[in-house]
Amino acid sequence: MFTECGKKIQKIAKILFIIGMILSILWLVISFSAGDIEGISASIYLMVTCLISVFPFYGLGILVENAEENIRERKEREYNERKIIKS
Repeated sequence: MFTECGKKIQKIAKILFIIGMILSILWLVISFSAGDIEGISASIYLMVTCLISVFPFYGLGILVENAEENIRERKEREYNERKIIKS
């Protein structure tokens, strides 16, 4: 459950982005076919908001992934140092 959290966060961000874009495009098509100017502008606003809101979430996933990698490397290095000292 707590392994590779960074990749999971990135995957969730991608899924949220795709869902948001699909919904906003559907809203844009429906508003465009109905001739609703307010709906068109709202759907464009939703696209931009979806794009902007996913960036920090995806960036958090990258930071967590890098931190996990650093911790893994440090533990491996400490294990190897202990192994050398015992030899």
